[in-house]
Amino acid sequence: MLSCLKLAEDSDEYILRLYDATGEGAEAYITFDFGIVSAKEVDLMERLVGDIYFNDNKLFLLFKPFEIKTIRIKPKTRNS
Repeated sequence: MLSCLKLAEDSDEYILRLYDATGEGAEAYITFDFGIVSAKEVDLMERLVGDIYFNDNKLFLLFKPFEIKTIRIKPKTRNS
């Protein structure tokens, strides 16, 4: 479940907050209509936790039961 989509506090990157609402854990594949340069897991203060696996315009996430993840996405631009 997506609970938040916003711009990062310090850049033009996107912040997504997602969580497992089923209590069963989940695999999630998120496809964007733009390419991705980087994807990072961050904490609630947008500090780096770790890298997220992505492939061009898709994210691959694994959720534990009721887990909340905050993801920072850097989209491709014409210059990147």
